[in-house]
Amino acid sequence: MKILVPLDASTTAEAALPLAVKLAHRFGGSIVLTTVLELPSIVTDPNLPQQQQQWLETYLDDRRCEVEAHVSCRVRLERGHSASTLIRLAQEEEVDLIVLTSHGRSGPGRWLMGSVSDKLMRGAPCPVLIMRAPWASLERVLVALDGTPHAEASLAPAAALARGGRLTLIRVQDFHPQSYPGPGPMLGENALIERSEANAKDYLNHCSERLSSPTYQMETLLRHGSAASEILDAASHDTDLIVLTSQVKNWAERAFFGSVAERVIHHAPCPVLLIRGKELHLPST
Repeated sequence: MKILVPLDASTTAEAALPLAVKLAHRFGGSIVLTTVLELPSIVTDPNLPQQQQQWLETYLDDRRCEVEAHVSCRVRLERGHSASTLIRLAQEEEVDLIVLTSHGRSGPGRWLMGSVSDKLMRGAPCPVLIMRAPWASLERVLVALDGTPHAEASLAPAAALARGGRLTLIRVQDFHPQSYPGPGPMLGENALIERSEANAKDYLNHCSERLSSPTYQMETLLRHGSAASEILDAASHDTDLIVLTSQVKNWAERAFFGSVAERVIHHAPCPVLLIRGKELHLPST
């Protein structure tokens, strides 16, 4: 398992390091630390680029020494536009996961973690773990499901992370009778709602049975209303990590699920693991 941690030389961005180290140590992985040097279009001091590069080289090397006390670590100092450079780097390094904070301050690297995390959320070639708030553990994991196969890509990594803790599966019903594609004769609205709810319960029970394990406590939640609001409300009750997917097939799904993921990430009370690009395979521990 290879984890990429982007830093902008701010203490806020560095808050991602303990979580990345914990994951790398737990799953036998390594870490790549990177900073992207973005130079202004007009440079008044010809010595400035070299001075900044030297400072950032020292900064990254100091962080590498700290991380290497726990897990294997390398550094990459890059130049270019921050988000596109990080996406390219993630592809080159074939990383399995990117871990970063969503609201850092601009440092000598001259880029803002908030805008970068938004762009990585939409364009990264691998899963992204985004932190907005401090974390204490990863023992209580909430997985958001929508009843589709692509959402189930979050189940295996969530189960691996929940070992020794609690795994909660949540399905949110935002029911619109006119769009319900159920087979058979036309039914009244109440009957359609009952059928929809029964199907959702069966789906959650099926997923729960697939993931049944003595290594964690299993719970299921069926909520009604706005997907993002209900996920956030459920996460406000003793949740350490939210896991959801963003592997959508067309523009309509992208508009819907993208907005749910963005709202959850921007308002979550805990870190959010967004499964996108490729599945995250975590070894058994």
